Amino acid sequence: MKNDIYNIIYSGKTEKGKRENNEDAYEIVTYECCGEKILMLAVADGLGGHASGELASKIAVMELRETIKRGVDDINAKSKSTITTEILKNLLLSGFKKANDEILYQAKIVPGRKSMGTTMVAALVKEDGECAIANIGDSRAYLIKNTNTDNTDNTDNTDNTDNTDNTDNTDNTDNTDNTDNTDNTDNTDNTDNTDNTDNTDNTDNTDNTDNTDNTDNTDKNKIWHTKDHSFVQSLVDIGKITEEKAFSHPMKNLVEKALGFGENIKPDIYEKKIEDEILMISSDGLHDFIRDEEIKDIVLKHEISVVDILIEKALEKGSYDNITVVMARKKQEKQNNI
Repeated sequence: MKNDIYNIIYSGKTEKGKRENNEDAYEIVTYECCGEKILMLAVADGLGGHASGELASKIAVMELRETIKRGVDDINAKSKSTITTEILKNLLLSGFKKANDEILYQAKIVPGRKSMGTTMVAALVKEDGECAIANIGDSRAYLIKNTNTDNTDNTDNTDNTDNTDNTDNTDNTDNTDNTDNTDNTDNTDNTDNTDNTDNTDNTDNTDNTDNTDNTDNTDKNKIWHTKDHSFVQSLVDIGKITEEKAFSHPMKNLVEKALGFGENIKPDIYEKKIEDEILMISSDGLHDFIRDEEIKDIVLKHEISVVDILIEKALEKGSYDNITVVMARKKQEKQNNI
């Protein structure tokens, strides 16, 4: 399967690594809104133990996908002429809220799942490169400045989406569904009914100005990524430890905010523009084991073919966690066949 949608090339893969189960899930979906194509990329990393984490991450990406679809259908029905970045942000916020509501509902009705939760990071990207990014927890979105101008040959490796077939790895959570969760998804429908209004309510999500509306485009030549909601990041924020020490801190996996952690959980929202940057989304099984500068060097060397290489490198460096990587970038003019 080719990973070439309109003006965007993408690739994705998830790997259970040294774990028995894969509690990561990812989605790559396209929508048509106001005559424009929009690409959605999402990665979730489940918390709360094997079955619970697997189910939570699957619910998160599924609810995000379906909530955005309903939102896009609604916008198209109203015949809006253009889709703005503000609309993209509100679609993400609605999807995150619906995912959180459903995870809380499932945790309430299924015995033994009270601690169920998941991180999630997602991006909605327009054809012109305008995008909105939302994150909660310690999964990350990266923007890596593409300093290569002649990497046309790299895209022939986009046969990596055999790896997109790994969305059936998301379907690994179907294995979780074996644990009587068939009736749970009936229950999902129940929350749909209550929450459908919530989804409109989510325009109150403009108050979500966790809006680290990061037009704080750091140094354009440096790697940029979303901010973790973790205990170790809070230590960095108050100056107790450095970023360098945070990388090897023994408590770096302690997440302070995630879907399922409470009713009013809201993600950080970022507004970005992809020009010659490469967008990468990953679970912490990757970036907890490969430093940012090394991620940048590998990505720039291999570009879209890099998902397998990054996963192999993380395993080589001792990653014991599930690892998920999704990449996207604008198609370059020279590239006419993939």
